[in-house]
Amino acid sequence: ALPFFYFALAAAIVAWVLLELLVHSPFGLGLEGIRESESRMRALGYNVWLHKYLAFVLSGTLAGFAGVFWAYYNGFVSPVDVQLVTSVETLLMVALGGPGTLLGPAAGAAIIVFLKNFVSVYTKRWLLILGAVYIGAILFAPRGFLGGLGRERR
Repeated sequence: ALPFFYFALAAAIVAWVLLELLVHSPFGLGLEGIRESESRMRALGYNVWLHKYLAFVLSGTLAGFAGVFWAYYNGFVSPVDVQLVTSVETLLMVALGGPGTLLGPAAGAAIIVFLKNFVSVYTKRWLLILGAVYIGAILFAPRGFLGGLGRERR
């Protein structure tokens, strides 16, 4: 299991570096502009559809690699892995950490996994607590915990 951990860690670092390079490239800045004002980017001559398409292809590729690692680590894939709770937890991780950042979803994942493991020991209704955390994050930190940091630097 330890060699797999090092392989997965190396893959995560490579993916992180590639995403950092992509975010600061002209393509990444174009995606940021599309997020802020799609019509403005279209008026400036950007092919908005192509930018979005390539972003979805890239995110799908990375998600596919993550799925392969998950299947290899567990030895099988179960329908439980794609149930609604798993999807909602993933969205909560991104919303809690900060969408639009690279570090935010990782921090959100750490928070959610900690809360899930800690709270589920004390109560079987841990999903209600995760729901309350999600509602609190949306109400009091709509950009996530790390979402506002990047904008303050500019």
